[in-house]
Amino acid sequence: MDIRDTSKDYDDLVGFKAKENYNWLVEHFYALGQEYTYRYGKVHKCFQSNLAYMLSSPPNNLRKYEWTKMPSAMADEYKISDDPLTNYRHYYKIGKSRMHSWKNRQPPNWIF
Repeated sequence: MDIRDTSKDYDDLVGFKAKENYNWLVEHFYALGQEYTYRYGKVHKCFQSNLAYMLSSPPNNLRKYEWTKMPSAMADEYKISDDPLTNYRHYYKIGKSRMHSWKNRQPPNWIF
């Protein structure tokens, strides 16, 4: 069974609408890996496997190329805008305040 069959919203949530969305997710994946190495001084296991290589090309079934707006995948109470970035900042500021940790980094200005 294809995991995408389990939820009609799956494609929207993971960025499978267009190649540009997929490429952005892959860039984000690499940035998270670099941040992990910066903070903890080691390479995350995702980058020690062939996962990064496997993600390098978009899936063949992506027909659209142009960027489509990313969804705000969170409870409605945190959606305060039509802009996903604004919503995610609000979500992490209010809804995820207990998980904040800034190892080797200053907190971003928007968190206060």
